[in-house]
Amino acid sequence: MKGIVLNIAKKEGYQSVKLYNPNDTPMGKQDKKKD
Repeated sequence: MKGIVLNIAKKEGYQSVKLYNPNDTPMGKQDKKKD
């Protein structure tokens, strides 16, 4: 699963990955900490 997400990251950018797997990206982790 992680490999697929990384492939999407390369194609669409990490902001797009946040939609697929928000908990698995650095931005997603930061957003969770704010909550």
